Parts: sequence; structure tokens; C-alpha cells
Amino acid sequence: MRHAKRAMLYSGLFAALVVAGMLWYGVSKQARAPLAGPIRSVGTAEVAPDTSRLMPPEEPGVSLFLDAEHDLLLKYPSSIAPLRDREAMGRLGYIPVCDPYHALVCFPYDPPAYEDTNFGSSAFAINLRADMETEAECLAAQPAEDARGAVLLGETVFSSFSFADAAMSHRLDGWNYRAFREGGCYELTTRVLSSAYEVWEPGAIREFTLADEAAVRLELEKMLKSFRFQADLELL
Repeated sequence: MRHAKRAMLYSGLFAALVVAGMLWYGVSKQARAPLAGPIRSVGTAEVAPDTSRLMPPEEPGVSLFLDAEHDLLLKYPSSIAPLRDREAMGRLGYIPVCDPYHALVCFPYDPPAYEDTNFGSSAFAINLRADMETEAECLAAQPAEDARGAVLLGETVFSSFSFADAAMSHRLDGWNYRAFREGGCYELTTRVLSSAYEVWEPGAIREFTLADEAAVRLELEKMLKSFRFQADLELL
């Protein structure tokens, strides 16, 4: 009887040692396992790179535009079809809301909610101003512009200018933002086109109000503020 109890005691101790050894091996192996994905040493710590800013945005109804040739990207509403055709840009409004001569890409924004108003069209665009060959030209106010100071977009400082134009009871206004980078003058623009409400027959249309205009500008500014030069993104 005594020998049986002693055997059971030894068996229990052996099983406990086996379990402890397995647990130690598992913890040790997990501690030695590499982090998922590439890593970079920062001092004595190792961290996985944050590439979330280069991935398609998770917000519903939002897409990512990437132009690898010119090293730029931004987010825009998925309902918009980015436009590169210059002839099509020239047809965007009585006064075009995108510059068909200099635009790399145009994002026309024409909400159906304003179809029966004196709203004309609106757009955000990225221009490469080949007509401004020096940094001094690029950062100076041009005709129809008023200088409004420096603005930081991403990691790049842009000079900002308010802009206005008019023709035949139509008014076009917005903002221009320019930066001189690697020998080129990059210009970001927002534009809203409307016609004078007073020239319409009473009751023919609804008025495109200041509140309506502010709502449109908000969407254009979202695209503007999401703009980045890829080289400015910090990749770990």
C-alpha cells in the first residue's frame, strides 16, 4: 500500500514537471518569434511600420487617388469620377471650374440637390503651372488673386490666395494654394460657380444660398486637406 502511494506521488510530480516544461517552451518560443511584417529598430525598441496612411481609406463612400508620376495622393468622394480629359474640363460650367490648360486632375463636385438652383458647378483640382517657371513667380499673387498667407497641407507649406472671376451674370470664386517643389509649381484649387439669382424669372428656380455654398465648400476643403505629397509621408 505504501509503495503504491509512493508511485502515485512520483507519477504526479513527473506529470507536473512535464506540464511546466511545455509551458516554459511555449512562452520562450513566443518571446523569440519575430513581429509580423518588416520592422525597423528605433533605439532599443522594435516597432512595426505604420502604413495605414497609404492604404485605401475605410470611410464609407471615400476613395484614394494616387498619382505616382507626380508623387501625390488624396482622398475624395467615391461618387466623383476624377477627370483628366482637357476638353471635358473646358465644358465644366460657363466659366470652367477646372483649368483645362494646367490641371493634372480635376474632381468635379455637382450635388444633385442643387440642380434646380442657380448653382453652376464646383471642383477641386491639382494643377502643374508650367507657366510659372521660378519659385518667385509661383508664390506671388497673380491677377484676380489676393494673397492670404501660408498654409500647411500635410508637411508642405503652400502660399494661399483668394480668387474671383465673373462673366455674363456668372461668378466663379475660390482659393488657390501653390508650392514650388523639385522645379515645378504645384497649385491646388477650389472653385464654386453660380449665376446671379436676380436674372432668373421669379419662381423659376430656388436660390443657391450662402448655407448651400458653405456645404459645397466643406466637401471641397475635405479633399484639399487630405492632399499629400507621398515623399512627405513618414514611413517607419
